Amino acid sequence: MSVPFYDENLYILNMKNDAEAKGAQISFILERLNATNADSIPPSSVLKQLALAIDSGRKCKSMKDLLASTGGSSPIRERTSLSLVKSLVIRDKEGKFTSELGDDEKVFLLLHSLFDSEGNFLRRNVDSSLESLCLHRDIRAAPPKSFLVKLSEVIGSFKSLQKMALLWRKIVEELRRLWSEELYIPGIPLDEIPDLNCCLLYQQFEVINCCLSRKRRRILTTESLELVLSEESDLSKDVVTSRGISYAKVGTGELILRLGADCPAGNLTMLETGEPVYAPITQV
Repeated sequence: MSVPFYDENLYILNMKNDAEAKGAQISFILERLNATNADSIPPSSVLKQLALAIDSGRKCKSMKDLLASTGGSSPIRERTSLSLVKSLVIRDKEGKFTSELGDDEKVFLLLHSLFDSEGNFLRRNVDSSLESLCLHRDIRAAPPKSFLVKLSEVIGSFKSLQKMALLWRKIVEELRRLWSEELYIPGIPLDEIPDLNCCLLYQQFEVINCCLSRKRRRILTTESLELVLSEESDLSKDVVTSRGISYAKVGTGELILRLGADCPAGNLTMLETGEPVYAPITQV
């Protein structure tokens, strides 16, 4: 009769060996991606890995579920006869190991390359013909030189879903940092209406940059309005500064910014104030 055997020192040694192996793999991926021919397209293996990740992601409700389902030869699965307390200890150590792997220097190097504002990482020569430029719209993908295309190629280069999930978690953390510090996502238009012909994730990235641009513009226009109010005491009903910023009066006589206004809607006016009615900016 076989008896389950657990050696904590052996387990820690295996974790260290795995960490070194994964760090080496990330370094190899960086070198391989940087050496990629600019005229070539990503290999089919990358597309297969992405397809597998999408299929697995649909079956999981959270990233924790995905990490747990793709852990490979986890000690928790192999030693099912361990006691509950020992299993909890091992699970806690696996969680710490996962976070340590996420803080690996190679991962930070990979993230730094991905979020390079100059866009030098994985820069490709894209055919400028009309057919090639319309391909991503036909299949509802992302523009060839965008941040999302580079991100997909990097994630698809990993050989296991667990590594892909760990990197994606770091990507999300970096996106949250950019949002909190009001920094733009590189490789995404800064202030454009989201392109409905592209994939949903690319549209969400566009919304993030668009919100940041609108916030900055609102701050500038608010400061401009305060400056106008301080310099002029008698303003017309519709004031437009040299910057093209439009203001209007409300029922109380207070001036406010016109936000989201495209152009006057004919000769229509507001019943209460007589202010001209503006048509809103809409998506085409």
